[in-house]
Amino acid sequence: MIPKVGIEDDAYNFYNAYAYKVGFGIRRSKGHKDQSGKMKNRTFCCYCEGFREKDKRNINVKSHHAETRFGCLARMKINLDPTGKYRITDFIAQHTHVTSTPSKSHLHRSQRKLTFVQIAEIDVADRSGIAHKASLELMAKRVGRYENLGFIRDDYKNYLKTKRTIQLKVGETGGVLEYLQSMQLEYPYFFYAIQADQDDLIINIFRVDAKMMIAYSDFGDVVSFDTTYRKNQSGRPFAMFLGVNHHKQTTIFGAALLYDESAETFIWLFDTFVKAMSGKKPKTILIDQDPAMAKALTSQWPETCHRCIYDYEEKQQFFLAWNAMLEKYDLKDNDWLIRMRLIEDRRYEELKADFKVIQSTPSLSFPVEILKDAASIYTPTVFKVFQDELCKAYDFAMKIFDHIGTVTEYKLTNHKKQFQHTIRYDFSDNTVICSCTKFEFTGILCSHALKVLSSKDIKKIHIANSSGNEDSRNRRTYKIARNALAKILEDVDAYLKENNIGKSISKIIEATTVPSASEKIKGIKNKERVHGKSTRPRNALERVQKKKNAALGEPSQQQSQLVK
Repeated sequence: MIPKVGIEDDAYNFYNAYAYKVGFGIRRSKGHKDQSGKMKNRTFCCYCEGFREKDKRNINVKSHHAETRFGCLARMKINLDPTGKYRITDFIAQHTHVTSTPSKSHLHRSQRKLTFVQIAEIDVADRSGIAHKASLELMAKRVGRYENLGFIRDDYKNYLKTKRTIQLKVGETGGVLEYLQSMQLEYPYFFYAIQADQDDLIINIFRVDAKMMIAYSDFGDVVSFDTTYRKNQSGRPFAMFLGVNHHKQTTIFGAALLYDESAETFIWLFDTFVKAMSGKKPKTILIDQDPAMAKALTSQWPETCHRCIYDYEEKQQFFLAWNAMLEKYDLKDNDWLIRMRLIEDRRYEELKADFKVIQSTPSLSFPVEILKDAASIYTPTVFKVFQDELCKAYDFAMKIFDHIGTVTEYKLTNHKKQFQHTIRYDFSDNTVICSCTKFEFTGILCSHALKVLSSKDIKKIHIANSSGNEDSRNRRTYKIARNALAKILEDVDAYLKENNIGKSISKIIEATTVPSASEKIKGIKNKERVHGKSTRPRNALERVQKKKNAALGEPSQQQSQLVK
């Protein structure tokens, strides 16, 4: 049966609703009007129809926008019949590109729209002085989640023509346990652990959910851990395990509210983190210079490499760059880590980045084979980093330093710097190792290695691990299995909720170190304020901030009662 529609807008809405379920965006294409100005026919096409037109200004553009047109032929055409109604006369369902999953359909431009009710609510919130972030969160909660809003944050900001202000209000710790228990009842795979003292008072709290576990399994080789930013009013350190995903976005692996920064506390935290992550420890962890933290890591994670920063092989390089950074940036009101506490924000940004991957292809600076290969295997963000490294490779002068068997050692020098980099190339298997260790740390080939590979006419990228060449088919099989497991977990979650089964299955993974915690716990242990010098050494950022505060006559971080 071919459906009939009364007016052109009905046809658009009909096709757009269909597109939402399939996972693509639409736009109006060709159309013709009669003498009276009424539309005789109209074609609605996929948003990826056609190809980008060449622009005379292209020669002046340094970096082009990603390609979003793929010559897709999917369309629906309507004609005006003698009865005055539109009838669908042509329909093509096939696409030349990958459509999005249902959870990402709302990100397509044609699927986004602010309703009159939403506009009125935004106006009221703005006039009342309510932060844009808080207003958007409230609107999302009313409809269940961000995906159900019908618009994205950019639409909100564009409507108000102003920047969104991020505010974070930290609740009282007294409600933390109740929150954790409610989350575990709602999401059985939500993991939390608490540590109590001899008086059954909570001293340390740790939490992680299923999405954090999946993120850690994918991106947990390198973890950043820091307790510099704390809840000043009570002096409790707020600690987070952070990483970087395949879009080079910050992703969260776990969070903890600690009583202090003693070695015993960190030992408990690191042990608990490993339990939550099925025994997997990171290969590298970035920490500050806290001796208690270093002691706990040496004791519990001896095989994990502890580092502070990367990209500098010599101390002189590091200190020069560090001092330049401190002079260049004003770090007084740094709220970076505060924003990192917003877990849902991080995940939503990753969802949008995943959507961009399947809906566009990177624009190449120049059409060389190795860039084409990189564009097919890297996300757009990682591809841009790779492309920049490839461009920088041309600034290096290369000379052979040594040659033993199948291995040739090169020395590379940049014309702007005096430091040399050492690269070892093995022509027996086309492997390359650079002294800068950028690949080992970030997973992206450095400009030094690319310079050598380019001289060897290497046009394809293939990553090898310690056990040999990794089969891409195995990676795809693992991804399919992992996605299937995630779907099973969601189905189990839904079944438990539907049947009002509140018993948590997280005991399988030892969700808490305190058996029957809710029955024994008497409350949160209050921490006594200790005035005077802290036993924990300040890091560079804290020392700089203290000097600035002293020069301006402002209170130090320890004296301030504000929540950072």
